[in-house]
Amino acid sequence: MNAHPVFQKESETIAKGIVWNLDDLYLGQDDPRLDQDLEAVRENAKAFVSSYKGKISDKDLEAQTLLSAIQQYEAIHELGMKPYAFAYLYHASDVRDPKRDGLFQGVREAWNEILEMITFFPLEIMALPESALKRLKKNDALQSYRHFLLQQRKLKPHALSEPEETIIQRMRLSGRKAFVSLYDEFMASLQVALEIEGQVKLFSLEQALSLLFKPDRLLRENAYQTLLAELGRQGIVLRNILNALLLDHRQENLKRGHPSPMHRVCITDEVDEGIIGEMMEVVEAHYPLARRYFCEKARLLGLKKLKTTDLWAPLNDEGTQIPFSKARGFVLEAMETFHPSFYSIAHEFFEKNWIDAESRKGKRSGAFCKCFAPSLHPFVLMNYSGNIRDVGILAHELGHGIHYRLASRQSFLGFDPSPVLAETTSTLNEIVLTQYLLKSEASHRHVPALLSSHLDGIMITVYRQNVLTRFEQAIHRERQKQLLRTEQICQIWWEENERLYGEDVEMIPDYRWGWAHIPHFIHHPFYCYSYIFGNLL
Repeated sequence: MNAHPVFQKESETIAKGIVWNLDDLYLGQDDPRLDQDLEAVRENAKAFVSSYKGKISDKDLEAQTLLSAIQQYEAIHELGMKPYAFAYLYHASDVRDPKRDGLFQGVREAWNEILEMITFFPLEIMALPESALKRLKKNDALQSYRHFLLQQRKLKPHALSEPEETIIQRMRLSGRKAFVSLYDEFMASLQVALEIEGQVKLFSLEQALSLLFKPDRLLRENAYQTLLAELGRQGIVLRNILNALLLDHRQENLKRGHPSPMHRVCITDEVDEGIIGEMMEVVEAHYPLARRYFCEKARLLGLKKLKTTDLWAPLNDEGTQIPFSKARGFVLEAMETFHPSFYSIAHEFFEKNWIDAESRKGKRSGAFCKCFAPSLHPFVLMNYSGNIRDVGILAHELGHGIHYRLASRQSFLGFDPSPVLAETTSTLNEIVLTQYLLKSEASHRHVPALLSSHLDGIMITVYRQNVLTRFEQAIHRERQKQLLRTEQICQIWWEENERLYGEDVEMIPDYRWGWAHIPHFIHHPFYCYSYIFGNLL
Protein backbone atom coordinates (compact mmCIF):
# COMPACT_ATOMS: atom_id res chain seq x y z
CA MET A 1 0.00 0.00 0.00
CA ASN A 2 1.16 3.55 -0.67
CA ALA A 3 1.54 5.91 2.28
CA HIS A 4 -0.78 8.89 2.50
CA PRO A 5 0.25 12.47 3.35
CA VAL A 6 -0.07 12.59 7.09
CA PHE A 7 -1.80 15.86 7.89
CA GLN A 8 -3.35 17.05 4.65
CA LYS A 9 -6.00 19.74 4.98
CA GLU A 10 -9.35 18.62 3.63
CA SER A 11 -12.78 20.16 3.73
CA GLU A 12 -14.76 16.94 3.96
CA THR A 13 -16.76 16.37 7.14
CA ILE A 14 -14.88 14.32 9.69
CA ALA A 15 -16.30 10.77 9.99
CA LYS A 16 -19.71 11.81 8.61
CA GLY A 17 -21.75 8.70 7.82
CA ILE A 18 -19.35 6.28 9.55
CA VAL A 19 -22.02 4.43 11.52
CA TRP A 20 -22.31 0.77 12.31
CA ASN A 21 -24.65 -1.67 10.62
CA LEU A 22 -26.50 -3.78 13.18
CA ASP A 23 -28.29 -5.93 10.58
CA ASP A 24 -26.07 -8.89 11.50
CA LEU A 25 -28.01 -8.91 14.78
CA TYR A 26 -31.53 -7.73 13.87
CA LEU A 27 -33.07 -5.59 11.15
CA GLY A 28 -34.43 -3.12 13.68
CA GLN A 29 -36.19 -2.86 17.01
CA ASP A 30 -39.38 -4.24 15.45
CA ASP A 31 -37.67 -7.34 14.03
CA PRO A 32 -39.85 -10.24 15.32
CA ARG A 33 -36.76 -12.44 15.70
CA LEU A 34 -35.65 -10.34 18.68
CA ASP A 35 -38.66 -11.30 20.83
CA GLN A 36 -38.53 -14.84 19.47
CA ASP A 37 -34.92 -15.24 20.57
CA LEU A 38 -35.70 -13.85 24.03
CA GLU A 39 -38.56 -16.32 24.40
CA ALA A 40 -36.38 -19.19 23.17
CA VAL A 41 -33.63 -18.41 25.67
CA ARG A 42 -36.23 -18.15 28.44
CA GLU A 43 -37.53 -21.63 27.58
CA ASN A 44 -33.97 -22.97 27.42
CA ALA A 45 -33.32 -21.55 30.89
CA LYS A 46 -36.43 -23.24 32.27
CA ALA A 47 -35.32 -26.56 30.79
CA PHE A 48 -31.84 -26.06 32.21
CA VAL A 49 -33.27 -25.52 35.69
CA SER A 50 -35.41 -28.63 35.36
CA SER A 51 -32.45 -30.75 34.23
CA TYR A 52 -29.71 -29.64 36.59
CA LYS A 53 -30.87 -27.69 39.62
CA GLY A 54 -29.91 -29.55 42.79
CA LYS A 55 -27.78 -32.08 40.92
CA ILE A 56 -24.46 -30.28 40.30
CA SER A 57 -23.14 -30.14 43.88
CA ASP A 58 -23.31 -33.95 44.22
CA LYS A 59 -19.92 -35.34 45.30
CA ASP A 60 -20.39 -38.21 42.81
CA LEU A 61 -21.12 -35.87 39.90
CA GLU A 62 -19.91 -37.37 36.62
CA ALA A 63 -17.67 -35.35 34.31
CA GLN A 64 -19.97 -35.84 31.33
CA THR A 65 -22.94 -34.49 33.29
CA LEU A 66 -21.01 -31.39 34.31
CA LEU A 67 -19.73 -30.92 30.76
CA SER A 68 -23.24 -31.11 29.34
CA ALA A 69 -24.50 -28.65 31.95
CA ILE A 70 -21.69 -26.15 31.27
CA GLN A 71 -22.30 -26.31 27.53
CA GLN A 72 -26.03 -25.71 27.98
CA TYR A 73 -25.25 -22.85 30.38
CA GLU A 74 -23.03 -21.33 27.68
CA ALA A 75 -25.69 -21.83 25.02
CA ILE A 76 -28.18 -19.82 27.10
CA HIS A 77 -25.70 -16.94 27.26
CA GLU A 78 -24.82 -17.19 23.57
CA LEU A 79 -28.45 -16.87 22.49
CA GLY A 80 -29.34 -14.30 25.15
CA MET A 81 -26.44 -12.04 24.24
CA LYS A 82 -27.72 -11.48 20.71
CA PRO A 83 -30.83 -9.43 21.65
CA TYR A 84 -28.87 -7.85 24.51
CA ALA A 85 -26.08 -6.78 22.15
CA PHE A 86 -28.52 -5.21 19.70
CA ALA A 87 -30.41 -3.32 22.40
CA TYR A 88 -27.17 -2.09 23.99
CA LEU A 89 -25.60 -0.87 20.75
CA TYR A 90 -28.84 0.55 19.37
CA HIS A 91 -29.28 2.54 22.58
CA ALA A 92 -25.64 3.71 22.63
CA SER A 93 -26.17 5.20 19.17
CA ASP A 94 -28.64 7.71 20.65
CA VAL A 95 -29.26 7.51 24.39
CA ARG A 96 -31.83 10.33 24.21
CA ASP A 97 -34.28 8.38 22.03
CA PRO A 98 -37.17 7.13 24.24
CA LYS A 99 -37.85 4.15 21.92
CA ARG A 100 -34.24 2.98 22.07
CA ASP A 101 -34.20 3.49 25.81
CA GLY A 102 -37.43 1.52 26.19
CA LEU A 103 -36.10 -1.35 24.09
CA PHE A 104 -32.86 -1.53 26.05
CA GLN A 105 -34.67 -1.47 29.38
CA GLY A 106 -37.12 -4.15 28.23
CA VAL A 107 -34.36 -6.46 27.02
CA ARG A 108 -32.35 -5.90 30.21
CA GLU A 109 -35.35 -6.79 32.34
CA ALA A 110 -36.00 -9.95 30.31
CA TRP A 111 -32.35 -11.00 30.45
CA ASN A 112 -32.21 -10.26 34.18
CA GLU A 113 -35.12 -12.66 34.77
CA ILE A 114 -33.24 -15.35 32.86
CA LEU A 115 -30.07 -14.77 34.89
CA GLU A 116 -32.09 -15.10 38.08
CA MET A 117 -33.31 -18.54 36.93
CA ILE A 118 -29.79 -19.88 36.33
CA THR A 119 -28.13 -18.24 39.36
CA PHE A 120 -28.00 -21.64 41.03
CA PHE A 121 -25.46 -23.09 38.59
CA PRO A 122 -22.17 -21.40 39.59
CA LEU A 123 -23.24 -21.63 43.25
CA GLU A 124 -23.63 -25.40 43.00
CA ILE A 125 -20.19 -25.67 41.37
CA MET A 126 -18.79 -23.70 44.31
CA ALA A 127 -20.53 -26.13 46.67
CA LEU A 128 -18.75 -29.16 45.18
CA PRO A 129 -16.48 -30.91 47.70
CA GLU A 130 -12.79 -30.21 47.08
CA SER A 131 -12.13 -33.88 46.35
CA ALA A 132 -14.84 -33.95 43.69
CA LEU A 133 -13.55 -30.77 42.07
CA LYS A 134 -9.98 -32.11 41.92
CA ARG A 135 -11.26 -35.28 40.27
CA LEU A 136 -13.33 -33.37 37.72
CA LYS A 137 -10.53 -30.90 36.87
CA LYS A 138 -8.30 -33.80 35.83
CA ASN A 139 -10.88 -35.23 33.45
CA ASP A 140 -9.89 -34.72 29.80
CA ALA A 141 -13.44 -33.82 28.78
CA LEU A 142 -13.40 -30.78 31.10
CA GLN A 143 -9.93 -29.43 30.27
CA SER A 144 -11.26 -26.48 28.26
CA TYR A 145 -13.33 -25.44 31.30
CA ARG A 146 -10.62 -25.90 33.91
CA HIS A 147 -10.06 -22.16 34.23
CA PHE A 148 -13.79 -21.54 34.71
CA LEU A 149 -13.95 -24.15 37.47
CA LEU A 150 -10.89 -22.73 39.24
CA GLN A 151 -12.35 -19.23 39.11
CA GLN A 152 -15.54 -20.40 40.85
CA ARG A 153 -13.40 -21.66 43.72
CA LYS A 154 -11.77 -18.23 44.04
CA LEU A 155 -15.18 -16.59 44.18
CA LYS A 156 -16.59 -19.08 46.68
CA PRO A 157 -15.53 -17.29 49.90
CA HIS A 158 -17.56 -14.24 48.85
CA ALA A 159 -20.60 -15.98 47.39
CA LEU A 160 -24.00 -15.68 49.08
CA SER A 161 -26.97 -17.98 49.23
CA GLU A 162 -29.10 -18.43 46.12
CA PRO A 163 -31.98 -16.27 47.45
CA GLU A 164 -29.52 -13.51 48.35
CA GLU A 165 -27.77 -13.70 44.96
CA THR A 166 -31.15 -13.58 43.22
CA ILE A 167 -32.21 -10.50 45.17
CA ILE A 168 -28.93 -8.71 44.36
CA GLN A 169 -29.35 -9.61 40.68
CA ARG A 170 -32.91 -8.28 40.70
CA MET A 171 -32.09 -5.05 42.56
CA ARG A 172 -29.27 -4.08 40.19
CA LEU A 173 -31.80 -3.00 37.57
CA SER A 174 -33.39 -0.43 39.87
CA GLY A 175 -30.11 0.37 41.59
CA ARG A 176 -26.67 0.40 40.00
CA LYS A 177 -27.74 -0.03 36.37
CA ALA A 178 -30.42 2.64 36.73
CA PHE A 179 -27.87 5.20 37.93
CA VAL A 180 -25.44 4.24 35.14
CA SER A 181 -28.22 4.78 32.57
CA LEU A 182 -29.10 8.11 34.16
CA TYR A 183 -25.46 9.22 33.93
CA ASP A 184 -25.17 8.21 30.26
CA GLU A 185 -28.37 9.97 29.22
CA PHE A 186 -27.57 13.02 31.32
CA MET A 187 -24.07 13.43 29.88
CA ALA A 188 -25.31 12.87 26.33
CA SER A 189 -27.85 15.65 26.83
CA LEU A 190 -25.26 18.23 27.97
CA GLN A 191 -24.43 21.03 25.55
CA VAL A 192 -22.14 24.01 25.92
CA ALA A 193 -22.24 27.21 23.89
CA LEU A 194 -18.91 28.41 22.50
CA GLU A 195 -18.07 31.28 20.22
CA ILE A 196 -15.94 29.98 17.34
CA GLU A 197 -14.78 32.40 14.64
CA GLY A 198 -17.46 34.92 15.55
CA GLN A 199 -20.31 32.40 15.66
CA VAL A 200 -21.91 30.85 18.73
CA LYS A 201 -22.18 27.08 18.34
CA LEU A 202 -23.48 24.33 20.58
CA PHE A 203 -21.08 21.50 21.42
CA SER A 204 -21.74 18.12 22.98
CA LEU A 205 -19.48 16.82 25.73
CA GLU A 206 -17.31 14.87 23.28
CA GLN A 207 -17.14 17.73 20.79
CA ALA A 208 -16.09 20.17 23.52
CA LEU A 209 -13.40 17.81 24.81
CA SER A 210 -12.04 17.37 21.28
CA LEU A 211 -11.15 21.08 21.25
CA LEU A 212 -8.41 20.35 23.81
CA PHE A 213 -6.37 19.04 20.86
CA LYS A 214 -6.54 22.30 18.89
CA PRO A 215 -3.45 24.51 18.55
CA ASP A 216 -5.32 27.66 19.70
CA ARG A 217 -4.55 27.98 23.42
CA LEU A 218 -7.39 30.41 24.15
CA LEU A 219 -9.86 28.11 22.41
CA ARG A 220 -8.68 25.13 24.43
CA GLU A 221 -8.99 26.99 27.70
CA ASN A 222 -12.34 28.55 26.87
CA ALA A 223 -13.79 25.20 25.74
CA TYR A 224 -12.69 23.27 28.81
CA GLN A 225 -13.48 26.10 31.21
CA THR A 226 -17.01 26.37 29.79
CA LEU A 227 -17.55 22.61 29.93
CA LEU A 228 -16.30 22.32 33.51
CA ALA A 229 -18.45 25.25 34.58
CA GLU A 230 -21.50 23.51 33.12
CA LEU A 231 -20.60 20.31 34.98
CA GLY A 232 -20.33 22.40 38.13
CA ARG A 233 -23.84 23.76 37.58
CA GLN A 234 -25.04 20.14 37.37
CA GLY A 235 -23.13 19.18 40.51
CA ILE A 236 -26.19 18.06 42.48
CA VAL A 237 -27.05 15.40 39.90
CA LEU A 238 -23.47 14.22 39.43
CA ARG A 239 -22.72 14.12 43.16
CA ASN A 240 -25.83 12.06 43.89
CA ILE A 241 -25.14 9.58 41.08
CA LEU A 242 -21.60 9.07 42.34
CA ASN A 243 -22.66 8.73 45.98
CA ALA A 244 -25.35 6.18 45.11
CA LEU A 245 -22.90 4.01 43.15
CA LEU A 246 -20.26 4.22 45.88
CA LEU A 247 -22.82 3.17 48.48
CA ASP A 248 -24.05 0.29 46.30
CA HIS A 249 -20.47 -0.93 45.91
CA ARG A 250 -19.81 -0.64 49.64
CA GLN A 251 -22.97 -2.45 50.72
CA GLU A 252 -22.38 -5.40 48.41
CA ASN A 253 -18.73 -5.60 49.50
CA LEU A 254 -19.77 -5.69 53.15
CA LYS A 255 -22.32 -8.41 52.47
CA ARG A 256 -19.78 -10.51 50.58
CA GLY A 257 -16.98 -9.95 53.09
CA HIS A 258 -14.45 -8.24 50.82
CA PRO A 259 -11.66 -6.65 52.88
CA SER A 260 -11.22 -3.60 50.62
CA PRO A 261 -13.14 -1.70 47.91
CA MET A 262 -10.81 -3.03 45.17
CA HIS A 263 -10.72 -6.63 46.35
CA ARG A 264 -13.81 -7.82 44.47
CA VAL A 265 -12.55 -6.31 41.21
CA CYS A 266 -9.09 -7.86 41.63
CA ILE A 267 -10.57 -11.35 42.09
CA THR A 268 -12.69 -10.94 38.97
CA ASP A 269 -9.75 -9.49 37.04
CA GLU A 270 -7.47 -12.27 38.36
CA VAL A 271 -4.75 -9.98 39.70
CA ASP A 272 -3.20 -9.64 43.12
CA GLU A 273 -4.22 -6.42 44.85
CA GLY A 274 -0.80 -6.19 46.51
CA ILE A 275 0.97 -6.28 43.14
CA ILE A 276 -1.29 -3.53 41.79
CA GLY A 277 -0.53 -1.46 44.89
CA GLU A 278 3.20 -1.89 44.38
CA MET A 279 2.88 -0.97 40.69
CA MET A 280 1.10 2.26 41.61
CA GLU A 281 3.73 3.14 44.20
CA VAL A 282 6.45 2.74 41.58
CA VAL A 283 4.49 4.98 39.19
CA GLU A 284 4.18 7.61 41.91
CA ALA A 285 7.89 7.43 42.60
CA HIS A 286 8.32 8.47 38.96
CA TYR A 287 5.95 11.44 39.06
CA PRO A 288 9.03 13.72 38.77
CA LEU A 289 9.76 12.13 35.38
CA ALA A 290 6.28 13.11 34.19
CA ARG A 291 6.80 16.64 35.44
CA ARG A 292 10.07 16.85 33.52
CA TYR A 293 8.13 15.92 30.39
CA PHE A 294 5.47 18.56 31.07
CA CYS A 295 8.19 21.21 31.50
CA GLU A 296 9.87 20.16 28.26
CA LYS A 297 6.56 20.29 26.40
CA ALA A 298 5.91 23.78 27.77
CA ARG A 299 9.31 24.86 26.42
CA LEU A 300 8.55 23.40 22.98
CA LEU A 301 5.21 25.23 22.95
CA GLY A 302 6.89 28.49 23.96
CA LEU A 303 5.11 28.59 27.31
CA LYS A 304 6.47 29.26 30.78
CA LYS A 305 4.22 26.57 32.23
CA LEU A 306 1.53 24.21 30.97
CA LYS A 307 -2.03 24.53 32.15
CA THR A 308 -4.29 21.49 32.40
CA THR A 309 -5.78 22.71 29.12
CA ASP A 310 -2.37 22.40 27.43
CA LEU A 311 -1.62 18.76 28.25
CA TRP A 312 -2.92 17.52 24.86
CA ALA A 313 -1.87 20.58 22.85
CA PRO A 314 -0.32 19.66 19.47
CA LEU A 315 3.25 20.75 18.80
CA ASN A 316 2.43 21.80 15.25
CA ASP A 317 0.29 24.87 14.68
CA GLU A 318 -1.36 23.82 11.41
CA GLY A 319 -4.69 23.06 13.03
CA THR A 320 -5.36 20.41 10.41
CA GLN A 321 -7.74 17.50 10.72
CA ILE A 322 -7.28 13.93 9.57
CA PRO A 323 -10.38 12.68 7.75
CA PHE A 324 -11.60 9.26 8.81
CA SER A 325 -10.71 7.86 5.40
CA LYS A 326 -7.05 8.73 6.03
CA ALA A 327 -7.18 7.32 9.56
CA ARG A 328 -8.48 4.10 8.06
CA GLY A 329 -5.55 4.03 5.64
CA PHE A 330 -2.99 4.66 8.39
CA VAL A 331 -4.35 1.93 10.63
CA LEU A 332 -4.68 -0.68 7.89
CA GLU A 333 -1.20 0.01 6.53
CA ALA A 334 0.25 -0.26 10.03
CA MET A 335 -1.58 -3.55 10.62
CA GLU A 336 -0.35 -4.91 7.28
CA THR A 337 3.28 -4.15 8.18
CA PHE A 338 2.84 -5.98 11.49
CA HIS A 339 1.00 -9.17 10.51
CA PRO A 340 -1.39 -10.19 7.70
CA SER A 341 -3.98 -11.52 10.14
CA PHE A 342 -4.08 -8.16 11.96
CA TYR A 343 -4.69 -6.46 8.62
CA SER A 344 -7.41 -8.86 7.45
CA ILE A 345 -9.32 -8.64 10.73
CA ALA A 346 -9.06 -4.83 10.94
CA HIS A 347 -10.08 -4.54 7.28
CA GLU A 348 -13.25 -6.48 8.05
CA PHE A 349 -14.32 -3.87 10.61
CA PHE A 350 -14.22 -1.12 7.98
CA GLU A 351 -15.68 -3.10 5.11
CA LYS A 352 -18.60 -4.50 7.09
CA ASN A 353 -19.44 -1.31 9.01
CA TRP A 354 -18.70 -2.60 12.48
CA ILE A 355 -17.49 0.90 13.52
CA ASP A 356 -19.58 3.89 14.61
CA ALA A 357 -17.19 6.86 14.53
CA GLU A 358 -19.47 9.77 13.65
CA SER A 359 -19.66 12.43 16.37
CA ARG A 360 -23.29 13.44 16.88
CA LYS A 361 -25.66 14.67 19.56
CA GLY A 362 -27.20 12.00 21.74
CA LYS A 363 -24.50 9.42 21.07
CA ARG A 364 -22.84 7.85 24.07
CA SER A 365 -19.59 9.55 25.01
CA GLY A 366 -16.17 7.90 25.04
CA ALA A 367 -15.00 4.91 23.06
CA PHE A 368 -15.35 1.16 23.41
CA CYS A 369 -15.07 -2.15 21.61
CA LYS A 370 -17.80 -4.58 22.66
CA CYS A 371 -18.05 -8.27 21.91
CA PHE A 372 -20.89 -10.00 23.69
CA ALA A 373 -20.25 -13.63 22.69
CA PRO A 374 -17.71 -15.53 20.56
CA SER A 375 -20.45 -16.30 18.01
CA LEU A 376 -20.96 -12.54 17.48
CA HIS A 377 -18.43 -10.19 15.95
CA PRO A 378 -17.25 -7.10 17.92
CA PHE A 379 -18.45 -3.53 17.41
CA VAL A 380 -16.42 -0.33 17.92
CA LEU A 381 -17.85 2.99 19.08
CA MET A 382 -15.88 6.22 19.19
CA ASN A 383 -16.43 9.93 18.63
CA TYR A 384 -13.90 10.71 15.89
CA SER A 385 -12.94 14.38 15.71
CA GLY A 386 -9.94 14.18 13.39
CA ASN A 387 -6.89 14.73 15.59
CA ILE A 388 -3.88 12.41 15.71
CA ARG A 389 -4.98 11.07 19.10
CA ASP A 390 -8.27 9.90 17.56
CA VAL A 391 -6.30 7.85 15.04
CA GLY A 392 -4.60 6.23 18.03
CA ILE A 393 -7.96 5.60 19.70
CA LEU A 394 -9.17 3.92 16.52
CA ALA A 395 -6.10 1.65 16.56
CA HIS A 396 -6.61 1.02 20.29
CA GLU A 397 -10.22 -0.10 19.92
CA LEU A 398 -9.38 -2.21 16.88
CA GLY A 399 -6.72 -3.87 19.05
CA HIS A 400 -9.55 -5.03 21.29
CA GLY A 401 -11.49 -6.09 18.19
CA ILE A 402 -8.61 -8.14 16.78
CA HIS A 403 -8.19 -9.81 20.15
CA TYR A 404 -11.89 -10.71 20.28
CA ARG A 405 -11.85 -12.14 16.75
CA LEU A 406 -8.83 -14.29 17.54
CA ALA A 407 -10.46 -15.38 20.81
CA SER A 408 -13.70 -16.40 19.04
CA ARG A 409 -12.33 -19.96 18.79
CA GLN A 410 -12.94 -20.17 22.55
CA SER A 411 -16.34 -20.92 24.05
CA PHE A 412 -18.39 -18.30 25.92
CA LEU A 413 -16.85 -18.89 29.35
CA GLY A 414 -13.28 -18.56 28.07
CA PHE A 415 -13.25 -15.89 25.36
CA ASP A 416 -13.57 -12.61 27.31
CA PRO A 417 -10.15 -11.35 28.53
CA SER A 418 -9.48 -9.75 31.89
CA PRO A 419 -9.01 -5.95 31.68
CA VAL A 420 -5.23 -6.10 32.19
CA LEU A 421 -4.84 -8.49 29.25
CA ALA A 422 -7.34 -6.55 27.13
CA GLU A 423 -5.56 -3.23 27.67
CA THR A 424 -2.18 -4.80 26.89
CA THR A 425 -3.36 -5.94 23.46
CA SER A 426 -5.01 -2.62 22.63
CA THR A 427 -1.91 -0.68 23.69
CA LEU A 428 0.20 -2.93 21.46
CA ASN A 429 -1.92 -1.86 18.49
CA GLU A 430 -1.30 1.82 19.28
CA ILE A 431 2.46 1.19 19.34
CA VAL A 432 2.27 -0.62 15.99
CA LEU A 433 0.51 2.42 14.49
CA THR A 434 3.01 4.90 15.95
CA GLN A 435 6.02 2.93 14.74
CA TYR A 436 4.53 2.74 11.25
CA LEU A 437 3.90 6.50 11.11
CA LEU A 438 7.38 7.32 12.42
CA LYS A 439 8.97 5.18 9.70
CA SER A 440 6.81 6.62 6.91
CA GLU A 441 8.77 9.00 4.66
CA ALA A 442 5.72 11.21 4.23
CA SER A 443 5.64 11.91 7.98
CA HIS A 444 9.31 12.77 8.60
CA ARG A 445 8.69 16.48 9.17
CA HIS A 446 5.94 15.60 11.61
CA VAL A 447 8.08 13.33 13.78
CA PRO A 448 8.12 15.79 16.74
CA ALA A 449 4.31 16.05 16.66
CA LEU A 450 3.90 12.28 16.35
CA LEU A 451 6.35 11.60 19.16
CA SER A 452 4.71 14.25 21.30
CA SER A 453 1.27 12.72 20.72
CA HIS A 454 2.57 9.25 21.54
CA LEU A 455 4.40 10.45 24.65
CA ASP A 456 1.33 12.44 25.69
CA GLY A 457 -0.60 9.19 25.48
CA ILE A 458 1.92 7.34 27.63
CA MET A 459 2.08 10.12 30.22
CA ILE A 460 -1.67 10.45 30.40
CA THR A 461 -2.26 6.70 30.36
CA VAL A 462 0.31 5.73 32.97
CA TYR A 463 0.48 8.74 35.27
CA ARG A 464 -3.01 10.21 34.93
CA GLN A 465 -4.70 6.81 35.20
CA ASN A 466 -2.74 6.36 38.41
CA VAL A 467 -4.24 9.63 39.63
CA LEU A 468 -7.71 8.40 38.61
CA THR A 469 -7.24 5.15 40.51
CA ARG A 470 -5.98 6.93 43.63
CA PHE A 471 -8.97 9.30 43.43
CA GLU A 472 -11.29 6.32 43.17
CA GLN A 473 -9.69 4.59 46.15
CA ALA A 474 -10.04 7.79 48.16
CA ILE A 475 -13.71 8.42 47.41
CA HIS A 476 -14.59 4.80 48.17
CA ARG A 477 -12.68 5.07 51.44
CA GLU A 478 -14.36 8.32 52.44
CA ARG A 479 -17.82 7.10 51.42
CA GLN A 480 -17.51 4.35 54.02
CA LYS A 481 -17.62 7.12 56.65
CA GLN A 482 -20.28 9.47 55.30
CA LEU A 483 -22.15 10.89 52.33
CA LEU A 484 -19.66 12.80 50.19
CA ARG A 485 -20.30 16.50 49.75
CA THR A 486 -19.63 18.11 46.39
CA GLU A 487 -16.76 20.15 47.83
CA GLN A 488 -15.24 17.01 49.32
CA ILE A 489 -15.26 15.10 45.99
CA CYS A 490 -13.75 18.08 44.18
CA GLN A 491 -11.09 18.52 46.86
CA ILE A 492 -10.04 14.86 46.70
CA TRP A 493 -9.78 15.16 42.92
CA TRP A 494 -7.70 18.33 43.22
CA GLU A 495 -5.31 16.85 45.76
CA GLU A 496 -4.64 13.66 43.79
CA ASN A 497 -3.96 15.65 40.61
CA GLU A 498 -1.76 18.08 42.52
CA ARG A 499 0.42 15.15 43.62
CA LEU A 500 1.20 14.50 39.96
CA TYR A 501 1.42 18.02 38.53
CA GLY A 502 3.00 19.81 41.50
CA GLU A 503 4.03 23.33 40.59
CA ASP A 504 4.92 22.39 37.01
CA VAL A 505 1.36 22.34 35.62
CA GLU A 506 -1.21 24.98 36.48
CA MET A 507 -4.63 23.51 37.24
CA ILE A 508 -7.32 25.96 36.18
CA PRO A 509 -9.81 26.63 39.05
CA ASP A 510 -12.75 24.75 37.51
CA TYR A 511 -10.55 21.70 36.94
CA ARG A 512 -11.85 20.56 40.31
CA TRP A 513 -14.83 19.27 38.28
CA GLY A 514 -12.59 17.17 36.04
CA TRP A 515 -13.77 13.93 37.68
CA ALA A 516 -17.33 14.43 36.50
CA HIS A 517 -16.80 13.61 32.81
CA ILE A 518 -14.80 10.41 33.33
CA PRO A 519 -17.23 7.52 32.68
CA HIS A 520 -15.00 4.76 34.11
CA PHE A 521 -15.91 5.74 37.68
CA ILE A 522 -19.54 5.14 36.76
CA HIS A 523 -19.42 2.17 34.38
CA HIS A 524 -16.51 0.09 35.68
CA PRO A 525 -15.25 0.67 39.23
CA PHE A 526 -11.47 0.35 39.48
CA TYR A 527 -10.91 -0.24 35.78
CA CYS A 528 -8.36 2.54 35.31
CA TYR A 529 -5.41 0.64 36.83
CA SER A 530 -5.67 -1.75 33.85
CA TYR A 531 -4.46 1.01 31.52
CA ILE A 532 -1.36 1.52 33.64
CA PHE A 533 -0.66 -2.22 33.68
CA GLY A 534 -1.21 -2.66 29.94
CA ASN A 535 0.89 0.35 28.96
CA LEU A 536 3.83 -0.54 31.19
CA LEU A 537 3.78 -4.17 30.11
